[in-house]
Amino acid sequence: MNPPETQSVIKLAPMTPTAPQPIDDPMAYVGQLMEKALSGGITEQSVAVVEKLTALFERMDEKRAEMKFNQAFVRLQKEMPNIKKERVVPTKSGGVKFTYAPFEDIMAQVEPVAQRNGFAIMFSQKYDEQRIIQVVTLIHDSGHSRSAEFAVRVGGGFTDGLTNAQIDQGASTSAKRGALCSILNIVTENDFEDAKNEGGFITKDQAQELERRVRESASDEVAFLKCADADKFDKIREGKYVMLDSLLRRKERTK
Repeated sequence: MNPPETQSVIKLAPMTPTAPQPIDDPMAYVGQLMEKALSGGITEQSVAVVEKLTALFERMDEKRAEMKFNQAFVRLQKEMPNIKKERVVPTKSGGVKFTYAPFEDIMAQVEPVAQRNGFAIMFSQKYDEQRIIQVVTLIHDSGHSRSAEFAVRVGGGFTDGLTNAQIDQGASTSAKRGALCSILNIVTENDFEDAKNEGGFITKDQAQELERRVRESASDEVAFLKCADADKFDKIREGKYVMLDSLLRRKERTK
């Protein structure tokens, strides 16, 4: 009589789950997938797969570039020098009206730090009625970029004895300074050159608040917007907000 068959049990060691590995080269990875998709020949289906893989690669590459931009920007912020305001604007009596850091001084200090972290700084200019708007673009060598803009009124501020060309050049330089400080988060105490600087538009909440207060105080809306140099509440510039808020407070106290 044959002995009964015995069954052996093989115990497998538990598998340790592994995290997905990052893709260092999206181009090579997607290229391999494309090669597999076309290995059976060029068909309508394989072409559709390649189109989807191309779109996938573009999204992956954009995300990777944005990530590298953000990492480099953090390093840039850590290395950013303290900007000193050493340019003096005198009063007629020879005193000090205020001090500020001109665009040239700021650029000379921040450009080497930006380049060391893979950034280039570019400027372009446009016009909006009586405003010069400087657009600054921060470009990283990964391919990602970020832009900001700053508006300055032409002819505002201190223009006595200046030619039109000098006034325009001054406004352009002032707008450059504001745009550069905005995109690099450069803040100095009493951060202004003169009354020309207006910045960007106020927020939606601020615009709605001003409009509500104008109605509730029975103020002349047309006159208020004219004072703000704007045709609508959401077109009011940041540099006007404090002054307009003060005007409304005085009106509200008299009610």
